[in-house]
Amino acid sequence: MRVERIERMERYITTHKSATMDELCEIFQVSKNTIRRDLKEILARGEFQKTYGGVRVVRSRLPLPFVERVNKNAEVKRRIARAAAQKVKSGDIIYIDSGTTTCHIVDELTDVEDVTILTHSLEVINRAVANPKLTVVSLAGMLNRKTFSFSCLHLSQSLKDYNIGKAFMSADGLTAVNGATQSTPAEFEVKHAVIAKSNEVFILVEYEKFDQVSLFTYCDLDGIDFVITDQAPAQDFTDALTNSGGTLCVV
Repeated sequence: MRVERIERMERYITTHKSATMDELCEIFQVSKNTIRRDLKEILARGEFQKTYGGVRVVRSRLPLPFVERVNKNAEVKRRIARAAAQKVKSGDIIYIDSGTTTCHIVDELTDVEDVTILTHSLEVINRAVANPKLTVVSLAGMLNRKTFSFSCLHLSQSLKDYNIGKAFMSADGLTAVNGATQSTPAEFEVKHAVIAKSNEVFILVEYEKFDQVSLFTYCDLDGIDFVITDQAPAQDFTDALTNSGGTLCVV
C-alpha cells in the first residue's frame, strides 16, 4: 500500500508541479506524519524540492520523455542490446526489463524461435508484435508514462508464478559496493522480484551509469552474471565483478 501511495503521490506532484502538505493529506487520506515520511523518500530521489509547507518539482531535474531518452545515444544502446540478444537461444524464457537500452533487444531476436518474453514494458510489447516467433507475457498494472512501463501493488507478486531463464535488466546506477540500483519504489519491486526468479542475470548499462548510486539496490554484485556495456569501467569494479563470479562484456 505504501509503495503504491508514494508512486501515486510522485505522479500527482509531477503533474501539478507542486503540492502542499494539507493538500496531500486530503487527497491521500493519511496523517501529516505519514505524508512527512513519504515525502522524505520522494525528496531523496533528487527530482523534487522541499518548500514551506509542501514540495515542488525541480524543473531542471525532470526526466526527458521516454521517446527522447530512447533515441539518445541510440547506436550505443543498440550495440549493447545486440550483444545481449546473442545470449538468447531458441526455446528460452526471458525477462526484458523496462528501459531505453533493453527494449532494443527485441529488434535483434530474428534468428531464434519459440522464445517467451515476460515484461512490464510497453515499448518491449510494441516491438515484439511484429515477430510471430516471440510469445509475449505482459505483466498487468497502471501505465507509467515516464518509463513506458506498467506497475501496481501486486505486480511483483505475480512474478512468483513464473520461471525465468535469463533476465535482461536496466539500472539507474551500478557500483561494486551497491550493485545494481533503482530510484523508484515501483520499479524496484518488480526488478527485485525478477532477480529472485531468474537463473541468469544480465545488466545492460551505458558507461555513464557506473559509479552512480540510486535509492534502492535491487541486485547485489554477486547476483549478477553478466554486465554488458559500451566502455570498460574502473579496474576496481571489474575486479570485484570477476571475484563475485560475474563476467564483463564490453561492446
